[in-house]
Amino acid sequence: MYGGNAVTMIPRWAKRIFKRRCISVGSGKGGPGKTTIAANLAAYLAEHGLKIGLVDADIHTPNVDCFFGIEGERMDVNEDMLIVPKEPAKGLYVMSVGNIIPSGVPILWSEEKVRDFLIKAFTSVDWPKKLDLYIVDLPPASVIELRTLNANFRKRHSTVLVTTGHKASVADCKRMAGLCLTEGVKISAIVDNMHGRFGSQGEKNVESLLKEAGNPPLIRVPDDPGMCVDGCYLYKKYEHKFLKLAEAVGVVF
Repeated sequence: MYGGNAVTMIPRWAKRIFKRRCISVGSGKGGPGKTTIAANLAAYLAEHGLKIGLVDADIHTPNVDCFFGIEGERMDVNEDMLIVPKEPAKGLYVMSVGNIIPSGVPILWSEEKVRDFLIKAFTSVDWPKKLDLYIVDLPPASVIELRTLNANFRKRHSTVLVTTGHKASVADCKRMAGLCLTEGVKISAIVDNMHGRFGSQGEKNVESLLKEAGNPPLIRVPDDPGMCVDGCYLYKKYEHKFLKLAEAVGVVF
């Protein structure tokens, strides 16, 4: 079915879905806050009048459902046999395997199955016809997912990289940046999440990443203990940061 590339056979009618814009959010590792940034950017854009499709591509360890308090809620299927995405807020539509497979059940899928599910997250879901763009939360290791998005969305796909100032986070994010540059994926912005936690050395580490990534816009989101309690509403406290991020990815209100 897949041949030697990342393009899955999809119905002709579904190809129009991939004419929308797609912004992936990755880092190369777990822990720096990919889901935090993806969820908050999606919520921020929806609150400002856009229709956003948020796809949880961290298939083996999905968390997007937890950020919006919809964990444990199963997804419905409509009369056209399409999955109905969750709508935790006006204009925000969420597709997560966390709402399909119950919590605690291991997801032991092959590379082929992961790729197939990611395609179906777009083609087998009843997304609104006037959806403005997709935001995709990538898993820690994102080669399969990034290539699949790039093969289908092509030049409509760009990415936001998320790191902290910790040297391990920056090292992994540099590899992710290298993957993006190798695959021809535009890096629209780098988010220095939990900024301030790692002091001046952390800032130097992030600056080195910025240089290797081609100097895209840098957005610094402060280290905030409240993020652990109410993480999906971080954008309300740092709205100016998410406005800068929205501008960096090319969203015009």
